[in-house]
Amino acid sequence: TVDLSALKQSLTYNESTKSLSISSGNSVTLGTTIAFKTQKLISTTAPAAADVTFIGTSTSYNDGNGYNTTTGEFTAPISGIYTFTMSFNADGSGGSRELKLFLNSSFYDYFAVEIASASIVPVKSITLKLVAGDVVKAVIFTGVSTQTGSGTFCGFKIN
Repeated sequence: TVDLSALKQSLTYNESTKSLSISSGNSVTLGTTIAFKTQKLISTTAPAAADVTFIGTSTSYNDGNGYNTTTGEFTAPISGIYTFTMSFNADGSGGSRELKLFLNSSFYDYFAVEIASASIVPVKSITLKLVAGDVVKAVIFTGVSTQTGSGTFCGFKIN
């Protein structure tokens, strides 16, 4: 006869945090929605050839509270696969604008490049794997323009 009592574990569910834990220390969060949508409704003046963080002036939702409305940064609350989307209206004169995604303060990928004056960039998306605590932000490179443009920046956890 083998004594298995030392292998006995218990499973606990916390409804308020939606956390499922096992007594060995591992846990998982169930059914957590992480998503945000913010819009920059008005183009603002900025220096030419500058990187300007996209900071929304109107945030429709911020489920999971990962998006910081003051800094324009999204901090992944949990690890997973995330998709970020952006649409843009190049208000004002001057072209060569770019829309970029930064991960932990470093360039990650482009949403769009060589955006001409008065053009509209339809929704573009970038999908990446994040670990909890990673910081993502959308950046507008003003090119030869002195306007930031307007648009929408969204993000959501898909897995």
